[in-house]
Amino acid sequence: MAKSIKDRLLTLGSAAVVGLGAIPLSNIAVAADEVTFDGATIHIPSEGTHYLNLTVADNIVTLGQTAELTYENINFHEGDSAYGGGQVLYINLDAAGYEEFNLPTVHPESSREGEQSVFAGSNILWNIYDSSSEDKMYHGKVTKCGGGGFVGCILAPEADFECDVPVDGTIIAENIRYNNEIHKASFLAPQPKEQEKEKVDVTKTWGQLMMGMTQPNSVTVNLYRSRNGNLDPKYCEENAVNYTGTQTTAPAGPAGPGAGPGAGTQSEQKVGQDGLPYTQGTYKDSVWYSGGPLGVAGDFEVFAFDTITHNQHLNGNLACKKLVMVSSLPVGPNTGSQNLISIVTDTLEITNKTPTMPCDMIDYKMNHFVIPENYNVAAWGWINENGESRQGNTMAYPYKGDHYMLDVFAGDLGPYDSHGDFAIAMNMSNKELYLLHADKGYLDLDALQLEYDALCKKIATENYDPTKQENEDLNAVEFVGQRTLNEASGWKASFEDLPKTDCNGNPWYYYVKEDTSKLQRFTDSYEGNPVSNGDGTVNITNKVFDIKTTTVEFSKQDLIGGELAGATLKLTGKKTNGEEISLESTMFGGSRSVLELGTGAEAISDRGKEISWKSGTTPTKVKYMPDGIYTLEETAAPDGYNITTKVTFEIRDQKIVKIGETEVTSEKNTIIMDDAPLKDVVISKQTLGGTELKGAELTLTVRNCLMDLSEVELDLAADAVAGTKTADAVKWTSGSSPTTVKWLPDGIYTLHEDTAPIGYHTATDIEFTIEKGKLVKIGASDVEDSAPVVMTDKELATIDISKTGINGKELAGATLTLTGVNKQGG
Repeated sequence: MAKSIKDRLLTLGSAAVVGLGAIPLSNIAVAADEVTFDGATIHIPSEGTHYLNLTVADNIVTLGQTAELTYENINFHEGDSAYGGGQVLYINLDAAGYEEFNLPTVHPESSREGEQSVFAGSNILWNIYDSSSEDKMYHGKVTKCGGGGFVGCILAPEADFECDVPVDGTIIAENIRYNNEIHKASFLAPQPKEQEKEKVDVTKTWGQLMMGMTQPNSVTVNLYRSRNGNLDPKYCEENAVNYTGTQTTAPAGPAGPGAGPGAGTQSEQKVGQDGLPYTQGTYKDSVWYSGGPLGVAGDFEVFAFDTITHNQHLNGNLACKKLVMVSSLPVGPNTGSQNLISIVTDTLEITNKTPTMPCDMIDYKMNHFVIPENYNVAAWGWINENGESRQGNTMAYPYKGDHYMLDVFAGDLGPYDSHGDFAIAMNMSNKELYLLHADKGYLDLDALQLEYDALCKKIATENYDPTKQENEDLNAVEFVGQRTLNEASGWKASFEDLPKTDCNGNPWYYYVKEDTSKLQRFTDSYEGNPVSNGDGTVNITNKVFDIKTTTVEFSKQDLIGGELAGATLKLTGKKTNGEEISLESTMFGGSRSVLELGTGAEAISDRGKEISWKSGTTPTKVKYMPDGIYTLEETAAPDGYNITTKVTFEIRDQKIVKIGETEVTSEKNTIIMDDAPLKDVVISKQTLGGTELKGAELTLTVRNCLMDLSEVELDLAADAVAGTKTADAVKWTSGSSPTTVKWLPDGIYTLHEDTAPIGYHTATDIEFTIEKGKLVKIGASDVEDSAPVVMTDKELATIDISKTGINGKELAGATLTLTGVNKQGG
């Protein structure tokens, strides 16, 4: 039951009460019929699911505060009548226009043959809403004061509820104040009839094998299910969510990724973190949970999203943000019953000073305690704000942030056993209360926590409304089980005892998918997928996947066409659909090398998605290359050579048809990658007169380069000074003769003067370009490969200034100021 949902429509046939408003009957797991109401009596057939639409204005207030309401022919027992095929009544009560109203008294004659119990009301739900409210929630006050007691579960999450008479039924409200007993009567939804089962048989057929090939000794097949009957088996394999809980294995096969109906015959019994076993059970929908841990029922269930104020004994299941205990009665077990209190609260405030009886099982999560000094809490157990156990025998369950797991129910649930195993969780900050079910066959606390986290995330999604069918992921896929097929089994297997439908009557579609991870040389095709609405057979056919391949020769050369040894090369490829190509997968009889090495060449990786080698003195061949788009990359060049750019080429119909962006028609499948030698460049720092200038601090940087400058060498004059070398820059101070910068790779270089010698201007930057190991440009001008790079500094000017008198003689004592602007006007 989540208060954050927008439309507030009460849906049934799912694992919890979700939202509010008039019940959309199409979502109820079994058919519902409307019953009649004559103003005082609700006439109900003995069996079946029924509903009644009432309003406060027309039906309830007119009865008066102490008026009586009779359920005619109701069965209050918790036995068969409360489960599938039994008697269930939904009452939609529209309280539009009323800020407060009082519920009627239920007449004692409502009991069948005079029999009642504390479980009375478990098959009656009063869904109180407000059709005029934007959120459909009733935000007023509901009372049951005066007169006799009330029978039925009350669902009013935004309302205040107050009572001073006994109530037989679970209460869910914003604030609850009760001064009398509230008897535990968990609402039990109608259940669908026992699900019909079906079986899926699997058979395998092998196609004709090619020479030298053998078929595997065994294959694994997986079974998936979805509500969509138009899925591809590959989609199921890639998108399946595993069943949670204990893994099971088929007798002759490996462990599957999860457990599920028909998943195998072997199972492993586990114990959860609560110490209870993961017990096998049959899942059936329940709108609210019933029973307590170990199957012992408490006296009441009360859920408030804010405050519960009570003046009666505590012995049941309770959840709230703040609990105010004003009772002078004991907090403890009734005679012959084990105490089962589950409290999630921010504040515990105890106003009386009467010592309590011991509590065997109490689960607290609180931040504040307001307790009288002499209050006896010696036998209590709770969890403090750090999640640590403080005292007593506490049953602690996992919580995450503001989300707290209140109870986990497993084992023999006595009269509630047909509801299977489930847990309840509450989010106090967001006012959300959830029930998590174990329809996986096993109860797994970790799995329930994951399921709960996923539910919180889904509900938080904008515009999500779980009451609408279109919000369901019809493409969701679940893993069901796994089988191993081999020659001994006749290449056959079966998945049995599979439900035809989910618990809401939607058909399951079962898909078989073969694990092809070890069948790269085979295709897999299916006949019979999916199986639905009855037993079915899926036949898998494996045929040899004939991939046409070719051999490509790779030649690593210098600029004059000689084969160049010592280059490290890497080859990768992709199919036209973007899938990576694994060259080993094209080989017959398993994995073999695809390299035919040239003389002196060395293999680094000779199979797989990345083929790499060091070049030799003759070309190297790569065999068994299917059609695709490939990239040849040089990752390390021989000493003295540039790393060249990548070469991309396309193979189509066993021929190279494109290299880079150029279409080719050559019959020879050869890729040539050439390396240019590194270049030595002479750099001269001069005066305007052509004299070498000492003392200039210079920096050389490069762009559009595949290599870095850290390996560059400087041939310096004796009086020059070497600076730092990094991947991006080389520094030095000029001497009395030119500097030779050795082993420069291809790129565009910039020579920059950081500091000029004393008496000289700083020169402007000079740019030069090296292509294919040759100096081709200085600035914008083409140059000879042997040309030096010359940077010239101008001397600073010397000016004589004379101060004379009118007689032409030098005049001493004058104060002068010299100003000027540069060529840019600064």
